[in-house]
Amino acid sequence: MGGNFETREVYLGRKIHKPSFSKIIPMFQQVATTMLFVLPKYKKWISNSNVETKVVRRTDDFIRKPETTRIAFLKKHAFQNLQKIPEKNIQEYLGLSSQRITEIKKAKSLIYEKDWVDILSEVSKYISNHAISDKRATYIALTIAPFFFLRVLAYFNDLEKTKDQNNIDELILGQADKLRNIFVSQSSAIDLGEKKIYPYGQYSSFQTKKKGDRKFMNSHYSVTLSAIPGIPLIKDGDDLPAIILKCAGEDGLHFEDGDVLVVTSKIVSKAEGRIVPLASVQPSEKALEIANKSGKDARVVELMMQESQILNVEHGVVETFHRLGFVCTSGGVDRANTAKPEEEKVSLLPINPDESAQRISDAIAHSTGKRVGV
Repeated sequence: MGGNFETREVYLGRKIHKPSFSKIIPMFQQVATTMLFVLPKYKKWISNSNVETKVVRRTDDFIRKPETTRIAFLKKHAFQNLQKIPEKNIQEYLGLSSQRITEIKKAKSLIYEKDWVDILSEVSKYISNHAISDKRATYIALTIAPFFFLRVLAYFNDLEKTKDQNNIDELILGQADKLRNIFVSQSSAIDLGEKKIYPYGQYSSFQTKKKGDRKFMNSHYSVTLSAIPGIPLIKDGDDLPAIILKCAGEDGLHFEDGDVLVVTSKIVSKAEGRIVPLASVQPSEKALEIANKSGKDARVVELMMQESQILNVEHGVVETFHRLGFVCTSGGVDRANTAKPEEEKVSLLPINPDESAQRISDAIAHSTGKRVGV
């Protein structure tokens, strides 16, 4: 909360009521891993932040509880995974005693507000006192995950007793306030309802520059996002850095030292020839078995297996641990925006994203003399 960003419950919240409900599991692990890796990098700023919610505006008015079968699925998944997690990890990251862990497993207890705040308070202490690598962030996220789902199930129980919209707001925002207090104090106010107007293509928590004005705010307090227009359809072998530089230049965008260029993995995959025609894929027996259980195309499953380790299979979703070291759905194999539907092609993630990013950064530095992050 804060910085005048509009807060929306869309990423995980909406999944509760969608056919793709089961994706909430790998999606949570993805979000949590990223958050746990990034958060310690900014812990000095977080601990010194002073935030208070003055205006609250809900953008989602759902009050429906998911179907019973979905709740049963989530509960089964949570306790199955809880059994797999080493007890020492739970004690180290979440601060739960051996006795409490046994109680939760034995009684199949849900996690209510106070327990959840205590757990995340322990996690926040851990990440404040330790260096968090990608690998460690993944371990912590996988350890938290079943407890998060048990917290969600407890929320559903509370929701069952709450019919009035204002009470639902109080339920959610009361929890949010307690969690926020783990990290910040409340000595100053930010109005979340205040709207700001930005020049076309620029969005941030503050208005960083007026049109035609060269004066920027201190970079510690501002972020400006600018889209590079005119990027064409990318093909195998295209010089991606040259295309980016050309399109940016034609629109009057100029790179400066310290800028960050965000490039989708999809166009990098296309340029590096990571597009695979499904007609060229011969699924194995194991792929056919997983495809039958998940409802996925067996050829796509075969590529998932080549790119990653299969962690869990449910109808409609295959949870994977990618060779690059993160949890994701479908092993990074993607049909969307890859080719025409009739061509039946999928994209794989770049072989080495760090090297791909470095090549783009080096090309921009060579062309402009400016060093940017990619």
